[in-house]
Amino acid sequence: MKNNKFLTAVLLILGLMQVNTIVAQVKESELRKQQLDFVNLGFGMFIHYGMPTYMDQDWSDPNASLSLFNAPKLDANQWALAAKSAHMTYGCLTTKHHS
Repeated sequence: MKNNKFLTAVLLILGLMQVNTIVAQVKESELRKQQLDFVNLGFGMFIHYGMPTYMDQDWSDPNASLSLFNAPKLDANQWALAAKSAHMTYGCLTTKHHS
């Protein structure tokens, strides 16, 4: 009886390990597909924009005045036109959640 419980536990663990292996293979396959999809996008642009843009820093000061974030001459259409004229197929605006 005790051996049966042990055997059942071992078989259950082995079964779960097999399921985890299959799930990992599916995830790896999906990850490869997503990477290939990104590569197939071709040429694009990443725009890093946020408070550090106005502070000449990589990390912004969390106590900095919001008045620093002032872009009266910002023209996002200019960015889009530049991307389009360069035949870019995507754009990614990167901001930092801590800014």
